This record gives sequence, C-alpha cells and structure tokens, in this order.
Amino acid sequence: MEQQFITLHQKKHIRSTNLQCIRFIAAMLVIICHAYPLCLGSGFQDMLGDFTNGSVTFGGFAVAVFFFISGFYAIQSMQRVRSWLHFLTKKLKRMLPSLLLVVFVCTFVIGPMVSNLTFFTYLVDMDTYRYLLNGVFILQHNLPGVFTHNIYGSVVNGALWTMPLEFVCLIACACFVSMKLDTRKRYLFVLSLLVVGFIAMNIIYGNGSFFMSVLLPCMMFYIGIGFSIFDQSIVLDVRYFVLFLLLGSVVFCFYAYFGCMILLPYFLIYVSYGIKQKGKVFAYLGDASYEMYLWGFVIQQLIVMFNGGSMDVGTHLMIALPCVILAGCLTHFCLMSRKGAFS
Repeated sequence: MEQQFITLHQKKHIRSTNLQCIRFIAAMLVIICHAYPLCLGSGFQDMLGDFTNGSVTFGGFAVAVFFFISGFYAIQSMQRVRSWLHFLTKKLKRMLPSLLLVVFVCTFVIGPMVSNLTFFTYLVDMDTYRYLLNGVFILQHNLPGVFTHNIYGSVVNGALWTMPLEFVCLIACACFVSMKLDTRKRYLFVLSLLVVGFIAMNIIYGNGSFFMSVLLPCMMFYIGIGFSIFDQSIVLDVRYFVLFLLLGSVVFCFYAYFGCMILLPYFLIYVSYGIKQKGKVFAYLGDASYEMYLWGFVIQQLIVMFNGGSMDVGTHLMIALPCVILAGCLTHFCLMSRKGAFS
C-alpha cells in the first residue's frame, strides 16, 4: 500500500494553536534575554549568548522565530491581494495601533512620572516629542531624565529596533511579489545571492556584531517566504523533523547563525502543522505576543528602577513575566479584539 504523505500545502491554511503557543514562548524568551543586561549591566547576557559567544541570545533566537513566521504569512497575504498598497495597509493596521499606544504611554504617562526632571522641564524638552517618532519606525531611545540611574542606562525601549526592520522586510516582500520573483527558480536564485552575501558580511563583521543580528532576522523572513512558496514539496514527517533537529543542533554548536537557519524553519513548521493542535490556553496568550514584546523592555526597566537600578535576575523575572503578560493581553484585547490576524 502506497504511503500517503501530508504536505505543508494541505495544512498551512488552518489556524495553528501550536504556532500561537510558539509565539508566546518566543515573547517570553525575549523578556528572559533582556533581564540579564537590564539587571546586571550591558556586559551580561543569557546562557545561550554565553554558549554561542554572543552570536545568538535567547532574544535573537526568538526574533528569528518571529521573522520566520512573519515572512511565511506575509507572502501568502501579498499573493492573495496582489496590491502592495492594500498589503502594507493591512499590515500597518496590525502593527501601528499597539505600537502607537505603547509609545504614547511611555512619552506622556511613564516619562513624566519617573523622570528626574520637573514636569514642566520634561514637557518643554524637544527630546520628549522626538520619542514619538518611534511610532512611525524612526528609532529614538531616550526620554529626558528617564531611567538615568539604571545600570543598563537610559534606553526606554530597546526592543523597538525590530519594528523598522520588519517594515522594511514587508516592503521587500511586496516588491518581491510585484516583480514576479515568487516562483521557485527565481526564489532559489535570490536565496543563493543572499546566502553568499550573508557569509561575506559575517566574514567582514564577525560573529556577535549588531549588523549580523540584523541580518539573521532578514534571512529568516526570506526563508519563511520560501516555505510558503515550496509548500507543496514540504512533507510533514517526523523523520525529517528529527533529521533537521539533529543537523541544525550540530551546526548551531559551531556556527549559530546557520544553525538557526537550518534548525528553526522545519522545526517551527512541523510543530505548528505536523502534530496534533494543543495548548489552547497558551495559544490565547500567543495572540498577544506582539503586545508583550512591545511592553517588555520598558516594564523591565521600570522594575529595575524601583529596585534601585539593579537587581537579581531571578527575582526580576518573577515580577516581570506576569506584568508583561498582563500588559500585553490588556493592550491586545482592547485594541485588536475580533480581528484575530497574524502579524
């Protein structure tokens, strides 16, 4: 009897609760990653960062997950509408409301409350209003007099660096489809160029550089696009899952960037669509993972500030994780209820 294989094409249109659970876990990994430098100083990093000599931290790993998922769904959305304006408008409707709210609250609620400047001095400082540019993907890290005594420094929300990067990736996705590059041969040609460029940049800038930490999410976004394009050829089989898990883990031990690119894609797809859907409670939280990501850094900075500017990582996480989950859920289900869209 001929064995029937299940392909990604047969499964990718379902709403995967497993995938939502993965998104929630990734958001928590970002909080864990940020806890080390925020509590102990910029010279400290999490266990994964120590293992990879700074190449990939838990946060970098989680961001790679987010970008792969974003690329996987973005190409499907763009192929459906075939209008770059409609596509980008739809994506901005998902990204901007929560981002603008977080930026506004940081600027006009948290900032005046915790700044070491007087209320009037804070309000007349132009840096206060420059911070609002974060809401349109123009990075501004500091607010006047805010978090100046924290051990990490006065960065208000360091996690926002991925916002303009994702927007650029979405624009690239729109151009990719508009230029009719979303065929298998053309995709592979562009992928080969990107891989060569990635290796060259790694040789130039080295492991652990900020430039490489930016390139990895971009590569994962493009790989996510590829998994959607090749969906009819991607078989969901536990043997392939084990193979990619072992191969990716081995490569990760020696070259973390390529380990992520080998390990994560099939792992995420198989766990999302190749096994029974579970984790409905965590899937509910996964819907708010984007908002948890947006709130995490600033809430963590607040907790550190109220504890004298530095603190134990374990204690910090016991306080921060539930606070971030609560803030993310409240924000999401106030602004995004009944939309239920993947970012």
